[in-house]
Amino acid sequence: MTAVFQRVLLILERANQGAEMALHTATELAVRHGTPLLGLYVEDLNLLRSAALPGSTEIRLSTAMSSPLSDRLLERQLDDEAMRLRQLVEAARQRTLQRFSCSLEVRRGVLAEEVRQTILPGDLVIVDRSPYRPAFPAARGAVQAALAVSTPFTLLLTLDQTSAGRLGVLVDAPDSEIEALVTAASALDRDDHSSIVVFLAVPESQRANAQARATAAALRLGRHIEYRPMDPVRAADLERKLGRFHGRALVVNRASPFIASQAGKRFLQSVHIPLYLVTVTGTSDS
Repeated sequence: MTAVFQRVLLILERANQGAEMALHTATELAVRHGTPLLGLYVEDLNLLRSAALPGSTEIRLSTAMSSPLSDRLLERQLDDEAMRLRQLVEAARQRTLQRFSCSLEVRRGVLAEEVRQTILPGDLVIVDRSPYRPAFPAARGAVQAALAVSTPFTLLLTLDQTSAGRLGVLVDAPDSEIEALVTAASALDRDDHSSIVVFLAVPESQRANAQARATAAALRLGRHIEYRPMDPVRAADLERKLGRFHGRALVVNRASPFIASQAGKRFLQSVHIPLYLVTVTGTSDS
């Protein structure tokens, strides 16, 4: 079983530079793997309902200035945002020399619910983190943390910046489909010749076997692996060390014990590099 995806689903919230970079990543992955790309923009139904209430005001995060907000004004703003996103998607399609399926769906509803209804088995879901400013870390991490919990398929939390360096893989359980994680990392990596850093957070008595399995998988793929042994018991220590990893991205099994811990949930909201949460269970197709 490998973590191969059949479609790229890109969740878009605003037509800004971060969305352009997320779209670039999504396009690159879709073209490389020969899969269609679907962008999803959800017009917030709860926000529209709030705007229809008497006395509704809008407070801008950048200036803290408030102004009256009506449902008609918000409708126009959402229509303008959808139009700009369509232009971004079309521009991305035209920039790509290879022909591939690329489209945008605009829906009205609740983001998490619309995402759950849209996802298909085998999707790679990409979430753009860029609408959230660093000054508001709690808001910044809310969407990706919610999707990480509710979405059962492969998920990429991307950023509004280009990350360099090597790809990292977290192995924190001896039965965590090590071969599939290494295969997924190699498939998702844009640099076919770079080495992969494996954070080996399994009991010391099981490290030799885990390392042998990862090495065998890497050899079949023609990749070199660097190992970094870690203590699997101390989740807070693992959170701190992973937070210091400055690589291109980090690949984690979404069934990871670390991700299920409180330290892992904090990590999801503060991670500073792109993060792939990959479904690699024996019963999954993604």
